[in-house]
Amino acid sequence: MALGIRFARRAVHPLVRRRGGSRCTNTTTFAEAITAAGIRFEYILFDDCFMSSIEVAYDLRKITRHLIASPCEVMAYGYPYDLVMPYLFTDGGTGYDLDGVCRSFYEFYEQYEAPNYNCGAIAVTVCDQVEQMAEVMRLINNASPAYIPDPEKPLQQYEYLYAPTRFYDLADYVYQLCDDTALLKEFDEQLARTVPERYRLHTEYFYSGGKRPITTYSGISTSAPSTSGIVVNNIRDTGWYKATH
Repeated sequence: MALGIRFARRAVHPLVRRRGGSRCTNTTTFAEAITAAGIRFEYILFDDCFMSSIEVAYDLRKITRHLIASPCEVMAYGYPYDLVMPYLFTDGGTGYDLDGVCRSFYEFYEQYEAPNYNCGAIAVTVCDQVEQMAEVMRLINNASPAYIPDPEKPLQQYEYLYAPTRFYDLADYVYQLCDDTALLKEFDEQLARTVPERYRLHTEYFYSGGKRPITTYSGISTSAPSTSGIVVNNIRDTGWYKATH
């Protein structure tokens, strides 16, 4: 049977989905609870903003085989479940079709309230590959100087409502951080296994206080380039940071 879980938070903004105040939990706490229950899901679908994050994927890598999520904000409509559900439970509930999930999400948002709000991005992370990605990222961090933002080459960011920005495209960050061609090749190959290209679908724009262009899209974000003291301290407490530094 296809064992999956869907997460959604209360939409308190007229256009995009938002956290419902205190109605949240740490990903580490959630992972501990599921591990204690002796369950490993085939997939977890996050019907919420910013959950396709390498930091989240690392925390949840042992409790699910796949994460279905967006690195961006999700419009208030959420997932078009009438289109998505048949792909979440195929063959009488014994299987699932992640290509179909991503494709139906993308095709819906291509037309969603155009031309103002037709924004959507989705990706699937293969969690069995996340530890290998951490090893590659550790090599890159060890071989690279400290990241310095380049005002001439702004990173692809996925958040514009708050300062400082906390969500940047993982690949765009790595390409600016590292200049070792062999390591970049290893990163690209591992990224293709961790977030397969067929699962990285997005409209031309994402929504964050307005339509914003997507110029680089790996399907997964990182908070590593954040520069605020509070955010940086939080990042250093994550399992992902500890595994890659």
